[in-house]
Amino acid sequence: MKYVSTRGAAAGSSFREALFSGYAVDGGLFMPEEVPRVSADTLRQWRALSYPQLVQNICSLYISPDEIPVQELGALIERALSRFAHSEVVTFKRLRDGLNVLELFHGPTMAFKDLAMCCLAQFILYFLQKEDKHVTIVVGTSGDTGGSAIASLRGAKRADVVVLLPAGRCSRVQELHMTTAMEENVHVFTVEGSSDDLDEPIRRLFADSEFTSRHGVISINSINWGRVLVQVAHHFYAYFRCTDGGGGGGGAEVEEEMPTVEVVVPTGAAGNAAAGCVARWMGLPIRLLCAVNQNDVVHRALRSGDFSVDGAVKPSLASAIDIQVPYNMERVFHLCSDADTALVRDVMTRFYESGQANLPATLQTRTGSALRRPRPPSSRRWLSASAFASRSTPRSQRCAASPSAASPCAAATTGTRCSATQWHASPAGVRRPPPKRNVDARTAARTAARTAARTAARTTARSARKLRLATYGAEEVFSMHTCTAVISVC
Repeated sequence: MKYVSTRGAAAGSSFREALFSGYAVDGGLFMPEEVPRVSADTLRQWRALSYPQLVQNICSLYISPDEIPVQELGALIERALSRFAHSEVVTFKRLRDGLNVLELFHGPTMAFKDLAMCCLAQFILYFLQKEDKHVTIVVGTSGDTGGSAIASLRGAKRADVVVLLPAGRCSRVQELHMTTAMEENVHVFTVEGSSDDLDEPIRRLFADSEFTSRHGVISINSINWGRVLVQVAHHFYAYFRCTDGGGGGGGAEVEEEMPTVEVVVPTGAAGNAAAGCVARWMGLPIRLLCAVNQNDVVHRALRSGDFSVDGAVKPSLASAIDIQVPYNMERVFHLCSDADTALVRDVMTRFYESGQANLPATLQTRTGSALRRPRPPSSRRWLSASAFASRSTPRSQRCAASPSAASPCAAATTGTRCSATQWHASPAGVRRPPPKRNVDARTAARTAARTAARTAARTTARSARKLRLATYGAEEVFSMHTCTAVISVC
């Protein structure tokens, strides 16, 4: 397996070169020159594998045995995942109505990034030991990555870890994961600004390949292909557990017509989404749905082709996805454009230089089919003026000037006040609540009591959910990166 930059340079690079380079010499990200397709027979064999065995089988497709022999690769992965709190490493839970959850938070820092980071660290240390070298690893973090990198490399004699975290942007638990590491090879600094502000100087640093090579500087953020590669495995694992009927693995046959599973991926820098796309290109029948918070650049790109930064990063309780520069979308564009490196280079150059790029229509369509955006709840219905007048307005308040009960008057069409009924009509395409009814005091009291009871019940349920999540060990109650939800639609 050889690698190439998403922008066309560095063709024929080895896995070791991709692992130690981060960014390619032209500023692009490394991708395999060809994504291997997985046959039905292979999927049938993989279904019965444990998670560590599945990681090994997938990684062996992308790592030449001349670089890491298969037996040694398995030992590295086994060692990396031995520190997880659960014997299965990741756990699959069936809920109801076809909703399932893959729990990815059993690692040393309770972040899903532990899964790939532990393996990546072992790959790096393997080559350093083999070549008798030392490196300095630079990590910019929005919360999860820094602690996970430290936990994976603390005490390593051949690697120093320099972690840069944005001041006041991480949770207290995340900060403690980083600032309480006393090993000599760990160096932690707080900096002003957001994680996106950190990414820019780090990107410029790795653009100077001569400097990074001379001083042995590498990155293990998700610009590193090794991170994305290992994350491909839990998409396969989730699919097998979701479709085996029993939820526990065990050798169910792969049907000739494989069902499709929808995977909901919380999305920040889009590394997990890129891994899901690679899994799809390998032949796994999944649909990916990207979930974002108010930092919604991916959502806007899929909806309208507007791939642009929307002002400053907006802090939230899910700090791991408080990102407006989803750099792994470059890998998604590379896949969706059939490796059109000139197109990817043009889009990403404009994005990094001006903070804004409009996706070509074909690329937007293909990306939208690979990564779907969430649909609005079905309960939100947007009605035209005529529909509003006929469905939501009591007969006594319908406009007498209308030619029929189902047809609004001219005032309703323009959204102005109608003199016949003194009713504010809704303009076309705008949803308005139904008009209030006159009620007596007893009815109003009963309504108020019911509302208060519902509010108290919701508050109690919310408190119970917080307690349940805290018991599971999630580092932030509402952190969207503690798990990946898998919705079975078969």
